[in-house]
Amino acid sequence: MNKRKMPEQKSQFEKIKEITDRLENGLQELLQSDQYKSWLKTMGRFHNYSLNNTILIHLQKPDASLVASYLSWQRNFGRTVNKGERAIRILAPTSYKKRIEAERLDPVTGSPVLNPDGSSVKELREVMIQAFKVVNVFDISQTEGKALQELGVSELSERHTAPSVNEIAKGVGIAKTTSYRYLVAMNDLGMLRYDGASRTIMTRMISKFSESTVPAPVVGAIPCGTPEEEEENIQEYVSLPVSLFGKGEFYILKASGDSMVDAGINDGDMVVIRKQNDAKIGDIIVALNEEGTNTLKTYGGTEPHSNSAMLLYRNQEKYPDKKILVKELIVQGVAKHVIRSL
Repeated sequence: MNKRKMPEQKSQFEKIKEITDRLENGLQELLQSDQYKSWLKTMGRFHNYSLNNTILIHLQKPDASLVASYLSWQRNFGRTVNKGERAIRILAPTSYKKRIEAERLDPVTGSPVLNPDGSSVKELREVMIQAFKVVNVFDISQTEGKALQELGVSELSERHTAPSVNEIAKGVGIAKTTSYRYLVAMNDLGMLRYDGASRTIMTRMISKFSESTVPAPVVGAIPCGTPEEEEENIQEYVSLPVSLFGKGEFYILKASGDSMVDAGINDGDMVVIRKQNDAKIGDIIVALNEEGTNTLKTYGGTEPHSNSAMLLYRNQEKYPDKKILVKELIVQGVAKHVIRSL
């Protein structure tokens, strides 16, 4: 009886050569076709993977969303690869030891040790060589089993931080060691970033939250009709993201009255004021005059005849060309943003 001849196993070198050739050809194909946008979407799903591996994943399974090795799916996530599924081949870093012949160096001077004839003394030295190997991974769509646990979106949104390992374990109903093992595996898969040393967890959602904020007190109402005395009682403090409001010292006032509707400030609006004592013509300012009253108006510069500062109403229909003249103008801040409910 003739024995069936087994196919020859490819060497690691042949596998590397085959996959790098595919990578090179695939890159040319991506750049010369409309698949480029589709590849960018793949990159977005695998932001922790190298450029080469995102291309390889896209070429072999464009709809892939989460990949792991055969054993990783089993051991870390309780899922098995479906029978007959074709593996996605990517590159993984590896290293191996190699003995090389090198010059022997003097441990004190660091200079080569010489033979009597002046030639360098040689010795065998073991070094680590960094390289790559081809590994097989499978997308989650190629597996079945336990549903993947996810961090609670509501908790992330409310706290702007991820829960601790203990909180995850309690929330999901698993042991702390299992929670830790999940986090390490999810970090390897690119689902999140987990730093075991500092115990910090970074998800895509958390990374979008602005870390830089400035505190701003919410104070009593500021009149937008006739000037009235204002009692500046702080009701609460809120955090304003720098990415939206910029840097500086702010406070928030609730507008009352209808004198600034043409400037987009209505009764009840929350107006974000930047603290400063100077203003340009056209700025909407919080002004305090010599009588100790304040108001929110547009600064109109100096009135020529009286040499007084002009505070302009911005409701032409109800208060046509109305203005307040003050001998001594004290600016308490300039309005920068308006916050209102729709």
